Amino acid sequence: MIRRLSILFAATLIGLSVILGGYEKTESGYQKTESSAPHIWAAITVNDPLPAEGSTNQIVFHFAVFNDGGVAVAVNPCIDGSTFAINGALLKGKDLEWFSFNIGNGPRSVDPLPPGSGTSITKDGWGAFFQKPGVYSVVWKSDCFESPPVVFRVTPREVKKPLS
Repeated sequence: MIRRLSILFAATLIGLSVILGGYEKTESGYQKTESSAPHIWAAITVNDPLPAEGSTNQIVFHFAVFNDGGVAVAVNPCIDGSTFAINGALLKGKDLEWFSFNIGNGPRSVDPLPPGSGTSITKDGWGAFFQKPGVYSVVWKSDCFESPPVVFRVTPREVKKPLS
């Protein structure tokens, strides 16, 4: 009997902690608390999911961040310190220097980014990274965020068939 009461009491406490999670006790009862922890959502898109071999210099990536948190967040340091992964491999050396220079330059929104606000950056000049036909998965990441992967395919250059 005591064991059943102990289990019931423990289950009740766990249930209450789940129900009341995100609430704080005030004089007038429990009130929902707003999380003030910063949370930055990030994503990238590509302008063409099927670029052809030989035309990859026309690839354009759109980078976006959104402040999902309850306080303003300085996103420029996160963007400036970000990197890029292609098929799981992070850029290194001169490629990383090129990326860092390009992502760090150009128009930006006001920093810090207010809660519920977003900004985006558009960058071209990616042809050297995607010269061969194949499927590419790319991810943008920093200490503050990581985008979901974007997958696209570079198709073989079309070969003209001789007229018969």
